[in-house]
Amino acid sequence: MASSKESNGRVPRGGCDDATASWRSPYVWTTTALFGLLAISGCGNGNSGNGTGNGEADEFAPGNQAVDLGASGRAKPPSRFDLPVQTGSGKGGASAPVPTGPKNPSAGTGFGAVIGVTDYWKNQRKPRDEGSEFETLSEEPDSIPPFNWSVEIDTPDEPPVFAPVKKNQRIQVPTGAARTSANDIVFANVPTGVVALGQNATKKDKREVWDLMKGEKIGTIRELGATTIMHAISPDGHYFAGVTKGRGFDKTIGIWDVLENQPVVNITLEGNMVHLFGIAMPRPDLLVAGTTFGKNRHQIWEIPSGQPIQDIDLGWGGSYSAPAFSPGGKYLAVSRRGDHRHEVITIYDLDSVFPAGELSLPDYDIGWKLSITGLTFSPDGKELAASLDGWSCSKLIVWSMDDGSIVDHMTFKKKLKDDALGDHSFAKTAAPLTFFPGNQRLLAFETLILDRDVDAAVWKLPGGDLRNNFPGTRWPLDESHVSVLTSAGRKGFINAYKLDEKKVEDSKKRVEKLIARKPSAPSALVQPGMPGTPDWGSVSYVGPADVKWSVSGDPSPAPTTGARNIQLDRPKGSFHEVGFSKTGSPKALVARSGARFWGSRIPNGNQRPDALLRARSAGRSKAGADGGFASAGAGSRPRTWIDVYDLNSGKRSFVLKLTYEGDLVSVSPDGSKFLVLDTSDAGRLDLYQTEDGQHLAGWQPYGKEVAKESRMVVSATMSDETHVVTLSGSGQVVVWQVPEMKALVSASNASQPALSAGGKYLSYSDGRTYYFVEVATGGLVGKVPDVGDVQSAAYHPNGMRLALISSHNGGYYLFTVDLPTGTVSAPFPVPVVSGFLRWFGERYVLLDNRKLVDVEQKVVAWTYELA
Repeated sequence: MASSKESNGRVPRGGCDDATASWRSPYVWTTTALFGLLAISGCGNGNSGNGTGNGEADEFAPGNQAVDLGASGRAKPPSRFDLPVQTGSGKGGASAPVPTGPKNPSAGTGFGAVIGVTDYWKNQRKPRDEGSEFETLSEEPDSIPPFNWSVEIDTPDEPPVFAPVKKNQRIQVPTGAARTSANDIVFANVPTGVVALGQNATKKDKREVWDLMKGEKIGTIRELGATTIMHAISPDGHYFAGVTKGRGFDKTIGIWDVLENQPVVNITLEGNMVHLFGIAMPRPDLLVAGTTFGKNRHQIWEIPSGQPIQDIDLGWGGSYSAPAFSPGGKYLAVSRRGDHRHEVITIYDLDSVFPAGELSLPDYDIGWKLSITGLTFSPDGKELAASLDGWSCSKLIVWSMDDGSIVDHMTFKKKLKDDALGDHSFAKTAAPLTFFPGNQRLLAFETLILDRDVDAAVWKLPGGDLRNNFPGTRWPLDESHVSVLTSAGRKGFINAYKLDEKKVEDSKKRVEKLIARKPSAPSALVQPGMPGTPDWGSVSYVGPADVKWSVSGDPSPAPTTGARNIQLDRPKGSFHEVGFSKTGSPKALVARSGARFWGSRIPNGNQRPDALLRARSAGRSKAGADGGFASAGAGSRPRTWIDVYDLNSGKRSFVLKLTYEGDLVSVSPDGSKFLVLDTSDAGRLDLYQTEDGQHLAGWQPYGKEVAKESRMVVSATMSDETHVVTLSGSGQVVVWQVPEMKALVSASNASQPALSAGGKYLSYSDGRTYYFVEVATGGLVGKVPDVGDVQSAAYHPNGMRLALISSHNGGYYLFTVDLPTGTVSAPFPVPVVSGFLRWFGERYVLLDNRKLVDVEQKVVAWTYELA
């Protein structure tokens, strides 16, 4: 809570009050001394010897200071901070001595076009807030373009149709020496309805292969006499595979011909430490095994010859936890860890063993990564679905295999596995995700039926005699039938369980009423592409020169709405920068990101370039040396969202989703464009259109520089819709014409640049003189010498005055420039810590967001403190 204290708003003629009584600062000893001089001057105490005592601006000056004799023995010309100022000349007083300090002591300044939020954690939701996570995940996912997409729709040669001979199909699982277990039921890896039932550990055991779609037996494997774990059956039921040797580090995969009831080939895995995760037969002529020996990989063999085909190397981040095969057996989809530990889905062509495309997961500002729990292709090969887990919620995403775009999504308040399998779900196993034929429904963890019409779970398969099911035994046969395993004593049966469509439909209607999805703001994906080449051919360079004062007033555009408090309807979570339009329909642009950092990455007040560079480098992903980005998407790097708000209503009107992480640094006065800075070493700027996110320009203003500080864009702002002003870490300020990326004006050794209230003038300091340049023409229109080490600059909204803060001999001084005449007021000491400076009303400036200074009476009139 803010409190304020009056600090003697005017200097009385009859006595002196302590102007520092309300200070709460570690610098009180310094500022008390400075304000002691001010109070004495204001009260006219001639005994102090500090000035003439009438308190007027022209006559303020610390006196009784020794004259500095240089090496030549001649007196150096004094500074405006040491002598009374000459007014009305436009020259601003006596000339200053050549500075002896650094040439560019305070280049790290912001233009103030946007507000950088530095207290990140204060605006962050509580960690792992379940309600916040569900609300955030319910937003529309990003339609992130796939990477290197060449996937073709892989449909089966003959789509299976459920038409059993017997209406009430019930097939007994052959029993052996052991009780019926999960190893006794093996479905094909693609949805053909083929299943292998039974055991083969002894000569008396048998394993039958059935086509559940027709209700017909394909063949029987007898007298195998081998204990097997990890099984696979080919989609046509012709071949059966099982691991026959070893424990832990398994060695041999045996292949049997079901139709001939005889072994075909034994495949021995090479390497003493090779571990086998699973096997699959996506089509009759291929066997795929997931193995690891340090790195994860998929080994492929031709069947029936058993000849090895080139392996698919998943690398260190590869996973066999959620593989899926297209119904025609052409593609394998697996999850992999990409950069920054984000998961991506890579689709491999099993014929060429090369990637055919990569899908990135949508990114959400929830504070942690989503993880893939299941993948499945639709029976017609047109879609791929993935189930994802957050901290407490689950998400379902469906992609089109035609172009890799997201076509559907669902969000669940609980994790799907917990909702499906109940208590102790972590100890239970079930197929995470399977499509029903027709693609409208999906089966989650063999229990929950998800309906894409309402984007929610609408039915749960009943318990009773189904509670003793084994994992991998419930598969959708058509839109209304699911295979289930039931047991009676030692016997097990595969049944075609028919859904009660009337009950399912009634449940669907009830769910639809309860979960009416909250309308979300329209969104667009924003992609930068490769940077363009800046045009330096017609740039004019500004340097020290005599110039006649020709600056005029440049007022800020009249606001379209009065001052009022607006509650933004923003997503829960963090926001990093906020920018506003000045004309037209009032807009606010809010940048938010999943990136975690402690401070602002755009300058707030004075910030040394090297410190700013360190802040930007901490935890940041890097652009390439040419300014280009890696593959777009959440799977590659953190990202930024730009929320556009209508300030008349406080509602989000649009969401612009960048495919990379950047900082909002400026909004054009009419709000039609915005500027994003990628603050990696490449120092890249991108200009976008607010209405639809169209990329207008992207360039590296200082890309030709070698040193990091010189290459770094400290800050940038839009003076109008067609001009951008940039500042480098080495103090080079440039005016650009956009979207042409044409350099118009350049000045070196610049610090504390500022734009006039209406954007007509650019001003900056070179450490001793303050220059004024007309943005549109690039012409030098005025300068003020002897400004000292300028620490901050602020134009009055009426466009008539400029306030400057400079440091001199260990103190900070404030003075103003009258723009139409060039008249400079006398400096007076002020308490400054960070360099924030803003005008309030006609005669007040706010320092450090705490001290309200009366520039006419030259006192701190009010102090604001957080209670």
